[in-house]
Amino acid sequence: MSKPYLHPTTGFRSYVKFHPRDLGIGLPKQYLQDPATFVPVLHPELHQFVQWGILSAEDLLNPTSTSNPFTGVGGGGGAGLELYPVQKRMMMVQGMYGFGREEEERPEMQFVHALMKKKEKAIASRDPDVRSDRVQRDYILRIHMPLIVDDHGVNYIWRKIKVSGGMPLEVLVDKVLQPVMGWERNLHAWLITDYSDGAQFGLHSSSHLDSAHMYMRGFDALDSSKFTLADVLLNEGESMMFDYDVGDLWWHDIKLEKMVSREESNGRVELIDGSGACPPENCRGNLLWNEKTHERRTLDFHLDAASQPNYSSARSLKRLGIQWRFDPNRFSLPKARQRLSDAISSRASLPFGAKRFLQTSMGGYSFAARLQALHFTAL
Repeated sequence: MSKPYLHPTTGFRSYVKFHPRDLGIGLPKQYLQDPATFVPVLHPELHQFVQWGILSAEDLLNPTSTSNPFTGVGGGGGAGLELYPVQKRMMMVQGMYGFGREEEERPEMQFVHALMKKKEKAIASRDPDVRSDRVQRDYILRIHMPLIVDDHGVNYIWRKIKVSGGMPLEVLVDKVLQPVMGWERNLHAWLITDYSDGAQFGLHSSSHLDSAHMYMRGFDALDSSKFTLADVLLNEGESMMFDYDVGDLWWHDIKLEKMVSREESNGRVELIDGSGACPPENCRGNLLWNEKTHERRTLDFHLDAASQPNYSSARSLKRLGIQWRFDPNRFSLPKARQRLSDAISSRASLPFGAKRFLQTSMGGYSFAARLQALHFTAL
């Protein structure tokens, strides 16, 4: 058990250090527990452990949107004028602790970093024979996007792939998950969540713009380059979460459907099958995209889709919104396999973020303005 500290002003006991002026207002009570004995809490709506098993539904919700239990997971969030509780606290204390200086870490970061060390030890202590077996076996994974459904309530965006259990998580996302789904590589930050305890894995020292939202997404994550798929999924039937774009939170569930025997495994990556079009980038998550696809599709719907990076790169201006229409059900297996092949044969993306990013003009602009893109170069 860790040694508790006494708050320098109030005298209350905790296992993280506080600035004398930080009275803990707005801090969820889980952060006051001993990290060594902390037991993750199931999210009451998702019925899974997410964001280190710390945040409750009330912590995730926008106070003005209590009817939406997925605001903080797969829903983009931040649509209302009211601030999230975690945002309010962030604004109150950021001047006390500074920005990222380790010697003045906020209590939340101290607690999560202790959980990260605990998770690393747990993975390292696993049976080495079991781990050796898993990393030499191929995994059959089924990926689907919850909350995005057709008129019959069926999740229609899914992919089935074969990959090695020994593939590093960073490579899995960059060279497999993003290409087979249809997302742009190296455009956004992302997170892999172990549903067994809520532990998160992501890009180390990411400078992607959406990384600024990490204070609402569990604060920090283990370095995904140091862990493999087999470190998260050990047995058939287990699942993990892949959140693409830490701002919008495009939620993917990934289930280990089958482990191929070591004798039959070859380590080759394969896209077996799939269904449904990848949503356009920057469209604010599963729930809001699902609503859009069930509304009457105006010209603006197609223009906005065509203006996003994962649908505009290969299209001429003449086709944008005129000859081309976005079909949520369209999926080309040959094209997806080509994206996968191109990614596998290419160099790995920069883990700290792209040198350039694309921001498109959105609602309220003329047709001509909508066809323009603003390019910013990262310093």
